[in-house]
Amino acid sequence: MRVVIKPAGFAVVIGAILGLAAIVIFLQMQGGKDKATNTTVAKANGAKTAPKGTTPARGGSESLIIDPTAFPWTLAIQTPAAATKEEFKAPDLPGKIKHAVRLKVTQVDPNKFWCAQLIKRVPQAIKANHSLEVRFWARSTTNTAVHVVFEEGQSPHTPELDKVIRFTPEWKEYTLKFRTKQDHTEVQPNFCLKAGISPGELEISEVRVIDLGQ
Repeated sequence: MRVVIKPAGFAVVIGAILGLAAIVIFLQMQGGKDKATNTTVAKANGAKTAPKGTTPARGGSESLIIDPTAFPWTLAIQTPAAATKEEFKAPDLPGKIKHAVRLKVTQVDPNKFWCAQLIKRVPQAIKANHSLEVRFWARSTTNTAVHVVFEEGQSPHTPELDKVIRFTPEWKEYTLKFRTKQDHTEVQPNFCLKAGISPGELEISEVRVIDLGQ
């Protein structure tokens, strides 16, 4: 049996095909819109992104709170001490980062806990009972000893970490871990190298402070 489609019937078939195609395209577009909407809603409901100036670290609850390429050092001096800070490039520094800071202390006060210090302000609040890790490279041709300190950003500057380290003339990587005992939310804390125990100079680079979470 032969089936013959007349012109009018042919037009109906073409119209049905075009209509079906339009429905398929509409459904695809609607699905993409729904996906975008769901993503926006997820972010609004608490999907976490790294704060500006920070970088996610090794795990979901870890964050890099001091980046080695950001947040420059501030030099603080207590008279009658005398010290200078100099940024320079160190080609022999291990790793990819070759920028370092040199602190040279020429005069001290033996009656003071410190005479000169390098300070990096932590760019975000830190909660109590968090594990933190400090990593950096340092050396000292004069074998200078310093206090490596993580402390309150305001008086009385109670330290959470206070470790005395005597640097060697060769570049060496140091790693220190500690747990916070108090919230640092209203005033952000400081990471410091408190020098001036004796005259001398030291160089430091690639400072990282990582919040490992609870």
